[in-house]
Amino acid sequence: MKNPLLRGLQVIGLAPLGHLYEVRAKASETDLTVRELRGKIEHLSREVASHRDDAARARTQAESAERRHQEALAQAEATIREARDAATQSKAKADEIVAQFRALRGKLVDAERTEGQLRELLMSNETKLDLVEAAINLLDVRTRREA
Repeated sequence: MKNPLLRGLQVIGLAPLGHLYEVRAKASETDLTVRELRGKIEHLSREVASHRDDAARARTQAESAERRHQEALAQAEATIREARDAATQSKAKADEIVAQFRALRGKLVDAERTEGQLRELLMSNETKLDLVEAAINLLDVRTRREA
């Protein structure tokens, strides 16, 4: 009899009191679960917002670090170019000095050779002068004897 009675009540839209209490209890449990889930969702939303803020700050810091890195890299490249230019200029100047040194060494060798030739010429002239002096002395001695 219960079943036909329940069917009749269901047809007119009524439910037994036990079912009503069960549905209310389930609704309360569901409502409590919904509130808990909403609380968790709000908490997770705050955490997500916090993490998004952290991510935005990290992104800003990363962009700033990348910008500083690029600036430092450009400055280092400029310093390297300046150093290479200075090295090139120094090498060119050193090559010029070496060329001047070789030219001076060649002039020194020529000067030493000329000095040797002049020394030999001077010695031969001194020898000739000694011979001339000896001849003059001999003539002087002969002239004094004859006089």
